[in-house]
Amino acid sequence: MALDNIQAGARSMWSNEVTPTHGGELIEWSGLVAKGYGEIAYTLIDIGLITKSSSVVKMATQTENVIKLDTTTAVKVGQTIKPTEVTISIDKISLNQKNVIELKRSDNLLAEQRIIGGAADSRVFSKLKIDYHPEGTYINQTSHVSGGINLCGPTSCAMIISDNKGHTVNLDLIVRQFDNIRPSGVNIDEMSRVLYKNGISNEAITTVTANHLKELSLKNQSTIIGVSVGNQGHFIIVDSYKVVDNVGYYMIRDPYNGAMGVRADFLYSKMNGNGVILK
Repeated sequence: MALDNIQAGARSMWSNEVTPTHGGELIEWSGLVAKGYGEIAYTLIDIGLITKSSSVVKMATQTENVIKLDTTTAVKVGQTIKPTEVTISIDKISLNQKNVIELKRSDNLLAEQRIIGGAADSRVFSKLKIDYHPEGTYINQTSHVSGGINLCGPTSCAMIISDNKGHTVNLDLIVRQFDNIRPSGVNIDEMSRVLYKNGISNEAITTVTANHLKELSLKNQSTIIGVSVGNQGHFIIVDSYKVVDNVGYYMIRDPYNGAMGVRADFLYSKMNGNGVILK
């Protein structure tokens, strides 16, 4: 389930679209629950409220659209909680024709966001991402023979090394230079050492700020930064910063999702402070 959620999170990271997990799709395909309820059942399994998807079959398909669970013991922050009944009301969730749950903000909230100091905020109407065709090398982590789900760090290093050498290096050769690639991947210190081995001076830091990133990007200095994907971390390369229609964008090479320009305010909200600064 963890890898399934990581993959779904990575796929939807730079978009506003809901990306289904393979587990949720499988539950619906099996016929255990009605179409549109697979993700709900899969989520309940994942958080430990239920152990079998079949236990929500009858309740999920009833006309009252309420899922009720029997007495459950849940442990959170060292405390034991024993609810007599857990009820999840889904009568206000509607599915569109693509069976995607849509969440809409109130008109009042949208109106407040559109007016800032008497002027319209262009970010509300701007695209979250734009096209970007990098001059540097692009390598996708999933091209590795292992499938590459935990190779965002090594793949980012491979792209930087390729840029430095002037030709695309073999991803597997770079992967082998890491001593211990864990299911969660590698850290910035390990990435820094591999870059040094390949003749690239750098500094691994845990305090990359928005201002620091913008300063480097305005110089077109590529930087590896860490971003958050749910509860997981992910590494990307930020190449430069540019303004399009009065909106700032960072040109990035995401080893999982491809090369693109991402709106600055959105990238700032994802940054976790980790980074490898090239010298």
